[in-house]
Amino acid sequence: MTDAAGAADVSVARTPPAVLEYPSTFEATQHPEADLVLRHRSRPAGFRPNLVLTSVETPASLTDASMVAMRAATVQHPGAQLISCDTWDAADAESTPRARRIRFAYHADDRLDVLVSKWVWATGHHHVHLSASCLPSQAGEFEPVFAWVAARLRPTAPPADVLRAAESVGEAAIEGTLTETVGFPLEDLRQLDPVRFRSRGESYDLGVLAATVRGNSSRDGRPLAVREVELLAYFGRAGEPCSACGRRIESAHLGRDRRATYWCPRCQPADGRAPAAPAGGGAARTGEPG
Repeated sequence: MTDAAGAADVSVARTPPAVLEYPSTFEATQHPEADLVLRHRSRPAGFRPNLVLTSVETPASLTDASMVAMRAATVQHPGAQLISCDTWDAADAESTPRARRIRFAYHADDRLDVLVSKWVWATGHHHVHLSASCLPSQAGEFEPVFAWVAARLRPTAPPADVLRAAESVGEAAIEGTLTETVGFPLEDLRQLDPVRFRSRGESYDLGVLAATVRGNSSRDGRPLAVREVELLAYFGRAGEPCSACGRRIESAHLGRDRRATYWCPRCQPADGRAPAAPAGGGAARTGEPG
């Protein structure tokens, strides 16, 4: 057991789509629309952190599964705000990732915002979803546990079928240049409807989320909550004008997990958080001015 799981005992759940381990601090329950539901035993006030395993029978590829999941987030939770889409579950740095991790937040009621991490696999037979939910104030404690569980989930389909689905091109549009660079299909996030994030301090919910996860300090003297919401204001808007200065928003896929990053070259704080313009072969940039 790792420290992230936060418990001495581990249980194993075997379901038709997947096998997963989970710490004894969670209890398994049944739900007619899910393969498995795990809820935290402590029943904290306000919201009970949980993980939900679901599956849909379909032969569609991983890129299709990812795009459908991102679009479904805003349908199932009107007003949901996408945060990121990362690759997940690669055997090593040179292997094709076999899953995606999608993060979004949604407004549950007048006083409650919920942060969701959704992991998606395609097996050639099913799409398998693991959705983990908590409040922003609970993220520091529970996000490492959620990631621990996701890292140990294994689809029941043959591994070769899972890899084939990850390497296949389906119906979803593919980002051609980046796909050629990394050697496996990557969905074109520009095909998503533009996502508008709130961009000022009075819209505090996603800023509180970021401050909780990253710590409550700021090197430039501004409250971190305000700055993080401003950074999120660029997400998914490559090539569009910045709402503050009008300059075109730029985008790059950075790091080993090829995370999509967006910024305004004029407004982004030059304090280490703003990504430098990619050089050499370090990233494939999109949204360049024409």
